[in-house]
Amino acid sequence: MNTLDPSLLLMIEAAAPFFILSIVLALALMSGRKKMKKAARQLILDVKSSEKRDRDAVKLFLKDKLHLDKKQIKKASKKILNERKFLLRNIISGILDKNLEAISLLNQDLNRVCKQYHQLEIAEVEAKVEESTEEVAEAPKEDKIKQLKKDIKSLKQEVHITLTTLNNIFKEFSSMFGENVPEGDMSVDQIITAMESFSNKESSDAPESVEPETKSPETKSETETEMEVKVEPESIAEVSEQTEEKSDNDEQSTPLDEVKSVSEDDETDDEPLPEDASISEQLDDILGDDSADDLDFSGVDEVDDIDGALDMLELDSTDEEEGEPDWGDAFAESGDVMEDDKES
Repeated sequence: MNTLDPSLLLMIEAAAPFFILSIVLALALMSGRKKMKKAARQLILDVKSSEKRDRDAVKLFLKDKLHLDKKQIKKASKKILNERKFLLRNIISGILDKNLEAISLLNQDLNRVCKQYHQLEIAEVEAKVEESTEEVAEAPKEDKIKQLKKDIKSLKQEVHITLTTLNNIFKEFSSMFGENVPEGDMSVDQIITAMESFSNKESSDAPESVEPETKSPETKSETETEMEVKVEPESIAEVSEQTEEKSDNDEQSTPLDEVKSVSEDDETDDEPLPEDASISEQLDDILGDDSADDLDFSGVDEVDDIDGALDMLELDSTDEEEGEPDWGDAFAESGDVMEDDKES
């Protein structure tokens, strides 16, 4: 059996760990490179998949924020996306290919992307947008302010007219009730309060004014009945006074026939009265209605009854041969019957 040279064994023992370590490092480097390629591949796939979405986002930004037209939007969006792709490609190539030059130029690539945004003239576009928005906002605001001022003016005029009318109505209302009206215009609340106070006064005074009106028909009927009861004795007493004055002033007596003729001349009704007619009604027919209207009721208190009033009627005799006139003859000539005859 051949034995190995001890020197060879020593070399193998010394080189073996380094060999194993180099193999491990090589495997680690290969796996790391593989991972980097996989990540770069994933980055490229994400950029390609999001290319349309990124383009739409850039166009929307240029349209809504900067208000560019379609031609400018298309041109600017294309430049921005190309610079962005170029930047990503340099980053990927610098990492995977260990391209140190590409890595050193990453700052310039980033500046080129920003330059595309700087060339959009954002300041001028924003100024135009602000001016247009301010003009659009101020125009309706001024019109609205003018309309509101006009409405306020018309409403003030309506309120003034309404308040003046209410004050005039209140003054008329107060003059009807004899209330004192303060000088100057009153507010609506003051007018309402004053009218309520007037209404309360009217309602409190109403029962006192109603009671006399309710009692007036009764008192009227009572006075009418009293006048009817007293009319006969008063008229008879007046007739007796007139006959006495006539007998004193003129000693010549008037027969009953002449009295009858006088009553006929005065167009009195000579129809026979009913048997139960009162003596006052007979005297009214003989003397006429005009004499009853001119009677003086000063002697009413002195007459107690109708029979006493008849005793006061004293007639002077016209001739000694004719004698004293009889009441029976007078009633016979008038067609009536005395009460004594009726009783008999």
